[in-house]
Amino acid sequence: MKNQSGNAADADRRNREFLVLLGQHELQLAACVHALIPSWQDAEDILQETKLQLWQEFATFRLGSDFLAWARTVARYVVRTHVKRNRRKPLFLSDELSDILMDRIFQMPEQADRHLEILADCVKKLSEEAFYMLQRCYVDKQKIKDIADELQRSQSGTYSAMSRIRRDLFDCVREGMRKENNP
Repeated sequence: MKNQSGNAADADRRNREFLVLLGQHELQLAACVHALIPSWQDAEDILQETKLQLWQEFATFRLGSDFLAWARTVARYVVRTHVKRNRRKPLFLSDELSDILMDRIFQMPEQADRHLEILADCVKKLSEEAFYMLQRCYVDKQKIKDIADELQRSQSGTYSAMSRIRRDLFDCVREGMRKENNP
């Protein structure tokens, strides 16, 4: 009986450790995946699949080692599998270019962290409505259709607005990085 309760306590402790580590690194992991996948929905699907795989393989993770590096390796595999499965979709890159991008993105955590800091500054510059839409989409995980209904807009208009917001944020981050690299 003692052994079963000990195993349950160990499993509970591992579950908590996983959730804490995932929570600490979820944004960096999401940034990497979204940087590689042009479709927001595909990137979110890949993130969900990655989290599931991380959970399933967490027993192989050595506590005290670099969780983010391990998670990025798993994400890289999931991204590669997704890209190969969906090669017919437009905007997917060649295997060679995809590998180069994955290497660059997954090996540059410090730069990714700086990108996130600049992104946070750029988000502060958004209009109230743009910020609301971004929050509903990425923080609250609402579907575009639901956001469109809330704002009493068409679904295609909401998709277009979200595309503009993402493009504006991308341009803002790129400009912020340019200024930082060329003061």
